[in-house]
Parts: sequence; C-alpha cells; structure tokens
Amino acid sequence: MSKNQGWVAIHRSLDDDWIWNTGKFSYGQAWVDMIMAANHSENIISINKTPTTIKRGQFHTSEKKLAEKWHMNRKTVKSLLTKLKKDGKIDYSSNNYGTTITIVNYNKYQFSPDSQLDSCMDNKPDYKLDYELPSALDTNNNIKKAKNANKETNYPDEFESLWNLYPRKTDKAKAYSTYCSCREKYTDEELLDACKNFSDYHQAYKTPEQYIRTFANFYGGDQLFTEYLTSNGYTPSKKRTPNSGDFNNFPQRNIDFESLER
Repeated sequence: MSKNQGWVAIHRSLDDDWIWNTGKFSYGQAWVDMIMAANHSENIISINKTPTTIKRGQFHTSEKKLAEKWHMNRKTVKSLLTKLKKDGKIDYSSNNYGTTITIVNYNKYQFSPDSQLDSCMDNKPDYKLDYELPSALDTNNNIKKAKNANKETNYPDEFESLWNLYPRKTDKAKAYSTYCSCREKYTDEELLDACKNFSDYHQAYKTPEQYIRTFANFYGGDQLFTEYLTSNGYTPSKKRTPNSGDFNNFPQRNIDFESLER
C-alpha cells in the first residue's frame, strides 16, 4: 500500500503533550491541530450570550488564541487561514466575537463512530478488520484516561525543581513549553534564582495565589523573571507586617484633609 493511501488515527490527547506544544508550530502542525480541535459531533456553545450551533467538523476560536497556541503572530495566522481556504482545506468566518473554522471534507480525516472505516478511505483495504470500531462512549472514556495519564508525564528533574518551587501551579504543559524556550538563553541556575526570589517576595507579602502571575506569564512574554535575577541587581525587599489600615497589603496614604480644603 502506498504511504499516501489510508489514514492513521491521532488521539486528541496529543494536544496536551509537551512535545506538541514546544516551540513555534509549522504550517503542517497547525493544520493537524485544527483537525483535532474540530467537533466530532454537533454541539451548542454561547457566543456573545447567544446559543450558537457548532457543527461536526467545526470549531470556534479567535486569531489571537491561535496565535498564542501556535507561537505565531496574528498576521502569520491570518495568512495561513487564507492559504488553507484558498486550497480548499478549510472555510472560516470572523466577526467581533471570534472566528468559526470549518474543516472541509472532515469525514476524510475523522470517521464517525457510527460509520464503517471503509467509507473514510479512497480505496477499501483488502483485509478484514479484526477489531470493532470504538463507540462514542468508549472514545470519551479513552480521552479521560489519556488526560489522567498526561498528568503523570515525566518532565526533566531541572524543570520539576523549578515547578515545585514556583508559588502558583497552573497548566504544567504550557509551563514546560515556556521553560524550554527560556533554556535557549538562560541557565537552570538563573531560572531557579529568579523563581526563589519571586516566591520569597510573595510569601513575605502573603499574596493570594490568584493574584500571582502564572509560570508561563512570568517566564514567557516580556520575561518579567529577569527583574528577579540576583545577577541583574535584585535584592530582597525589606519585609514588613501589613497593618490593619492596609488594603490588599498596600499601605494607605495619610491625607491631610484640612490642607486640601484650603
């Protein structure tokens, strides 16, 4: 059989794997990512507080979200969507509330649980399948199992040390992707140094976890972590005990109201 005949199943749990989310996406990777993101069955979502039907083979997103996920700028994302539409691979419509993308001939890439495998191939196989196609329930259960298994992904010890020290733990896979990008320029010792200073700072002021930057935000983007590097001159702030007049750990200003009335 030619390598261009038939198909290969790719599980959606790949979307949570660090190897999939590390570095800038290629055009091919972005294309496969869209196929995985598309609905395998019709459902209804809320867009601008309006119930909207998203059909099988479609998904709703935005150019901004795709740019963040694919590590591209929005201009590149727009260009890719335009090329795929021109090539007949997708169709899409955009407005102020996002972009709805349709995978053209979706059944060519993803068979329906109620259909036969043969209908998804241009040429029928010359052998009989020795297994049953999964039911929709089996598929959902497998996705849940895969997500639970992903939580046990083995990361490098250097990253685990950094992750365990960081004061807010959200989206470990994305955090690891950011870590890999930082390691191209900074050492593990520098990343750990900034993390310790950052963690000590928020412990001193007892910052609620929801107000602490996420790992990806701290080490990615503008790389705020460099401000906490000892090598860049960072010194721990003098600890103070918040008093009853403080609001959210910020001291209140003493205002002379009599002077303001003059």
